[in-house]
Amino acid sequence: MVILILILRTKKKWTENFNSKVENGRKEKRPPVIGELYITLRDGVGIINDLCFTDNSRRIKCGKFRLGARVADSIGGDVSIKEAISEAFEVKDYRGKSKLDMVS
Repeated sequence: MVILILILRTKKKWTENFNSKVENGRKEKRPPVIGELYITLRDGVGIINDLCFTDNSRRIKCGKFRLGARVADSIGGDVSIKEAISEAFEVKDYRGKSKLDMVS
C-alpha cells in the first residue's frame, strides 16, 4: 500500500476536513516539504528516508506543522482508511528562529 505524506496546518489533533488543512505553500515558492513523499507500507510499517522542509512554521497562525498521511491510491470496494495526523511540531529556519521565540 502506498501512502502520501503531507504537511498540515492545524492546532487540532484531528479534523473532519482533512483536505482543507493541507499546506500547499506560498505562491511563487517551493512546496513546504520535498523529498520522499510517497512511502510503501510493508506489514503496516513505512520508513521515510528523505524529507526536507523548505519553509519554517512561524508564518502560519498556530506556529506549528503536523505531518499527515493518507492512502495514495484507492483500494476499492467497501474499504475505507482514515487519514493519520502526527503531533504538532515547530520547523525553525537556519537562524534557529521560530514564531514562539520572537514573541516577547
